[in-house]
Amino acid sequence: MKAGRIALHPLEALRRRRAASAIGGTPWAAFVSRNSGYGLLSPYTFPGTAAAVAACRAVFTAWKASGVSRVTQKPFLVNVLDRAALVQHPELLDFALSDAMIEAVTGYFREVPLLRGVAVFYSPRNELHQASQKFHIDTDDLRQLKCFINVETTDAAAGPFSFLPAEVSARVRARLHHGWKGGRIEDEDVFGIARQSDLHELMGQPGSGGLVDTSRCLHFGSRARGLDRLVLMLQFTTFAHLKDDDGYDNADTATVTQLPADRYRADPLRMMVLGQARNP
Repeated sequence: MKAGRIALHPLEALRRRRAASAIGGTPWAAFVSRNSGYGLLSPYTFPGTAAAVAACRAVFTAWKASGVSRVTQKPFLVNVLDRAALVQHPELLDFALSDAMIEAVTGYFREVPLLRGVAVFYSPRNELHQASQKFHIDTDDLRQLKCFINVETTDAAAGPFSFLPAEVSARVRARLHHGWKGGRIEDEDVFGIARQSDLHELMGQPGSGGLVDTSRCLHFGSRARGLDRLVLMLQFTTFAHLKDDDGYDNADTATVTQLPADRYRADPLRMMVLGQARNP
């Protein structure tokens, strides 16, 4: 599928790679390890993080005040952001499209990426252990990066996003014969091969988090046993990704994929990241 999409848009593929070469020498370009598939963020690492965190709090407060009750297949994970709120809080897209963010993601992909979606995920306290609360990989692309930013202080009781580095994940998946559509894996099977100390948990103060390749790193989240969790999520893929957009309004846990672009019309690079120049 990737080869077919690239063949359909060879000039777009070349354009994104050429644009990436101009970014390759920046300080952020090596932020995400291509071997391990992640880069960790201490509080407010990227410019614009403080404004994005404040916007997420405002979005969550407005959602709670609305009294909207949602029925979802994932009661442990609800996206409280919609497109209207994204338009109302442009600082969220400004953060996603900051120079530092684009340079970090481009350095990992070695091509200018697509920003596929934005979400503010709320995980209420729960005792569930199902679906994405179990180890798995995401299949939107062969490589992708998701940026997770803690909106409030997050500790083990809040069910932080947790993952194994790509090289450890590859070893576990090979031993378990876990294919591309291999589904969920139980903890005891994973830690029969990996060490508990291999697990990274994105805990910390507001503004902390990480960029993680969720297609290569086994991961889980939302095991919020003692505290609620609120996290900003940005999803980046290559332009020739493997999954069609579902649309943000098809499910509560889906991301906002119809991203407002008017603010960036005069900026070719940001329009490229938004997928406005070419939508393969």
